[in-house]
Amino acid sequence: PALWAVMVSLAHTWRAHGIHPDAVIGHSQGEIAAATVADILTLDDAARIVALRSQLIAHHLAGNGAMASIALPATTLHHHLQHHPDLTIAAHNGPTTTVIAGPTPSLETLLTHLEQQGTRVRRIPVDYASHTPEVETIHTQLHTALAPITPRNSPITFHSTVTATPLDGTHLTPDYWYRNLRNPVLFH
Repeated sequence: PALWAVMVSLAHTWRAHGIHPDAVIGHSQGEIAAATVADILTLDDAARIVALRSQLIAHHLAGNGAMASIALPATTLHHHLQHHPDLTIAAHNGPTTTVIAGPTPSLETLLTHLEQQGTRVRRIPVDYASHTPEVETIHTQLHTALAPITPRNSPITFHSTVTATPLDGTHLTPDYWYRNLRNPVLFH
């Protein structure tokens, strides 16, 4: 929630200085801020999403996984993941940067192997595995918690990192925000 508040506040500051977006994009929870900045979500709806999503992660997912950024393309990582079927590509960040997630012991084994080969890895300081099947455990709770939100259209283009396409604001329903947390981030 604090990161979301900072992102939204910075955008508000830029607007106060005459800088207005023609398009927005966000990475994972950054999409909540992007939708807020585009006025697709009211401030109250966006705060509901970020706060309740964070609570569900803390109560149901925390302590059950890990995430790491690896300086390799996703296509190269697919070979390594064949030996670690419990790990998942969580984010396609760029042509040579991929985030993987899953159970900590398996992730640590893979990271050690990659480091020994000279690959740069960075452990992300979280204890859960977002953008993986682990998120399916909170599907119903997240849908119920977000049921009151009312997304709306906006003249500002929203580029989705869930679908890798521009989306009409009315598509940012509770199901969209579940997929935002469950599916890989298609930022690249």
